[in-house]
Amino acid sequence: MRPNRKLSRPIAGGLALLIAVLGIAVLGYGAARNRAMTTAGGDARKLHSLPKYYGLTAGMFAAVPALGVMVIWLLVRLRRALPRLTYAQSLALCWKGLVPLALANLLGTGVWLLALGETA
Repeated sequence: MRPNRKLSRPIAGGLALLIAVLGIAVLGYGAARNRAMTTAGGDARKLHSLPKYYGLTAGMFAAVPALGVMVIWLLVRLRRALPRLTYAQSLALCWKGLVPLALANLLGTGVWLLALGETA
C-alpha cells in the first residue's frame, strides 16, 4: 500500500518550518543573552535578572507567535488534504457517535457523584 503523498507533504513542510522556528528561537536566545551581558559590562550581578532569563524571553517572543501561525497553517493544509464530510455524514456522526458519548458522560458523572456522596 502506497503512503498518501498528499497527506505527507504538509507534515514534511511543517517539520522544516519547526526546525526553522526553533533555530530562530535559539538565535534570539543567544543574541538577547549576549546583549544583556554586554550591557552589564560582563558582570551578571549588575543585571536585574539572570542572563538566561533575558535569552528565554527573547526566544519565546520569537517562537510562540511563529509556532501559533505554523499550527494554523498546518491545520489548513491538513484540511485540504483530508476528505470532507457531507452533511449526512456529519449528522450520522453526531447522532450515532457524539450524542451517545455525551449521554454516557452524563450518566457516568451522575454515578460518580452518587458514589462519592457529594451533592451540588
